[in-house]
Parts: sequence; structure tokens; C-alpha cells
Amino acid sequence: MWKYLRLPGRIWQGCRWSCVAGQRLTLLPEAEYLKLLEQAGRPAPELQMPLVPAKLPSGNYPAREYLRASIAREIIRVRRRLGLSQAELARRAGMAIAHLNRLERAKGNPTAATVAKIDAALKVAEKAALSKKKEKGIGATPVTAKPSLRGISE
Repeated sequence: MWKYLRLPGRIWQGCRWSCVAGQRLTLLPEAEYLKLLEQAGRPAPELQMPLVPAKLPSGNYPAREYLRASIAREIIRVRRRLGLSQAELARRAGMAIAHLNRLERAKGNPTAATVAKIDAALKVAEKAALSKKKEKGIGATPVTAKPSLRGISE
């Protein structure tokens, strides 16, 4: 049954009350959920990244946890930029979706071979995206020269 959801200062129409495993749950439109997250100061779920571990008292980061988080963050950043889902990237890299998911949550221990497979899949996807842009005339002349700092110190 559909009802109004009443919270201090807000009423949402179109919320649904449901009972699952003896618990009363509320379903609401995704746009409203995202507004609530924003009001709470939390990023949307698709923007969340694994956290980098805190520094140790010595001032260094724990190596294994930092490596996992940094690899995960880079995979997520590039995958999202290319518009790939986890399932699509896993298929292109020839690995299980669950394994890629664990790596993106910084829970797995990536081997060099696994990272190489993911990297190769992302590079192929990036080349395909660039060729699509060229066909459409967007960014037809990519900038390949590296910026130079020669004239700054002279």
C-alpha cells in the first residue's frame, strides 16, 4: 500500500510500506533517497570509494591496505570514466564478477597477473572510446605532447 512518508519538515508522496522478515521497511523513489544522502552529507553509493587507511604512529601507511585501496580506487575511477559496469569489465578482463567486486572494495589480494588483465581490458576499452569520439568528431585531435616546464625557470 502506498502512503505518505512524514519526516520533520518533509512529506514524500509515493512511498511504499512493506514488511520483510517481520520488519517494516519503507521504499521510496531513488531521487528522494539521493536527496536524503546529500542532506546527511554522504556521497551517493556510486560515488563512494574505498577509504585509504589511516597513517601509523610512525607516519607511514600500512603497505598492504594502502596498496589494495589505491588499486581499487584507480580501477573504479577509470572504469566509471569509460562508462563500464563491473560485469562488463570483468567479462573483458576474463575474470569473475565477484573477484572484481572484491578488488574494487579493497578486500582481495590482487596478483600482478590480475592487475595486468584488468589494465589491458581498460586500455582496450579506452581505445574503443577514443575511436568512437573520433567518429563523432569529438576530440578528433587528441593532445599527445606533454606539458613542458622549460620556460618557467629561465
